[in-house]
Amino acid sequence: MLMYSYVTKELRVEIEALLVRMSTFFDDAAEMNHCGLMKGNAGIALFFAYYTRLTQNERHYHTAMGFLEKSLEAISSLNQANGLGGGFCGPAWLIKHLIRLDLLTSDSVAALEDIEPYIIDALSIQLEVGNYDLLYGFIGSAIYLLEEDNPGNHQYYEQILQWFSNNKKITGNGEVWWEDWQPGIQHKANLGLAHGIPGIVNFLIYLDKHYPTDTTKDLIRNAIAWVLSKETQRGLTSFPAMASGEGPETDMAESRLAWCYGDLGIVSMLYNAAVGLNEPAYVCKAGLVMRKVAVRRLHNSKVMWDKTLDYHDPCFCHGTSGILYQFNRILQYNNDPEILTAADYWLKATIANTNKMLDHFSELEMSKEIVADETIILNHFGVLTGLAGIGLTLINCIRPDLNKWDSILLLNQPGS
Repeated sequence: MLMYSYVTKELRVEIEALLVRMSTFFDDAAEMNHCGLMKGNAGIALFFAYYTRLTQNERHYHTAMGFLEKSLEAISSLNQANGLGGGFCGPAWLIKHLIRLDLLTSDSVAALEDIEPYIIDALSIQLEVGNYDLLYGFIGSAIYLLEEDNPGNHQYYEQILQWFSNNKKITGNGEVWWEDWQPGIQHKANLGLAHGIPGIVNFLIYLDKHYPTDTTKDLIRNAIAWVLSKETQRGLTSFPAMASGEGPETDMAESRLAWCYGDLGIVSMLYNAAVGLNEPAYVCKAGLVMRKVAVRRLHNSKVMWDKTLDYHDPCFCHGTSGILYQFNRILQYNNDPEILTAADYWLKATIANTNKMLDHFSELEMSKEIVADETIILNHFGVLTGLAGIGLTLINCIRPDLNKWDSILLLNQPGS
């Protein structure tokens, strides 16, 4: 696929102009001393690496390498946490990923010799305390290990599968679920892609591609059965954000439309499972859920609107670009006209609201507020809540094949 059919020549021109405009704002992030992938220098490096692949512009390559170097310096100079999202696991994954993209040579892996033992130690601790989270737990550590095919990692995959097998909850119907990993939340399960069971399922599908076992496939099927048993068909949404394990539901609020929570993540799970397990029935179910998802728009999406600045959040985690990216991924399974129309809508919403956000950034820069406050930098430039994630999404609109990075957000498809 060379380009999504809804991306017209006129839209491509708008995207390219916006990417140029966005790229100039990263100069303000130069002083950020944070190594992270989701909210730090590693995430900015990831954006410029893919911008290099899109444009073949050597200047963007040097910018990517500069932010990667800053990320590695931050690891050594500060007491950085582990974790794929905000710790040293993120830049370690990035090095492996850039080798995979042929943007770094294979001998660059030597930079990981001092980091990887800490990632393995952290994985053991995360398994011991039961923190399976993508951003802060052992799923994130496993995403790092899965970035290359290494038989030496099979022992860790076995430990992870053992944890999921030992800690699963089983309903009377044989469905499988896991309690929310966060302390204080008992007898409840999270139905979000970022921190919940759909994310676990997408991770297990990815793991099964590299390390296939019958245990993995059984966990996937039975966890999907549990998720589908929580369908509510209430209002605009089909599934809640949180659900009880077996008892009656107490959280009946409509979920947002986003990457982190909501029906889009469950659709992603179903399509990925349909391919990974060769289960056509999941395709049919995904299509039914999409009928509601595809007709939602900004006014009923729960995407945050800043009344003062008059723009909706265009960022990946809670905003329009994360919605857009998931529609693009779904189009590779289902090019129904309603999905194409929705993708076109969310692309235009992302372009318009990102331009409004950049207008606001220009005012902040004039007041020097961005440079003075590292919290603002973290929130405005990273993959999850900033320009890097928006940029990666826009690049994918022009080049659908430039999507190999999305394993870090549990959106990679089994065949990619």
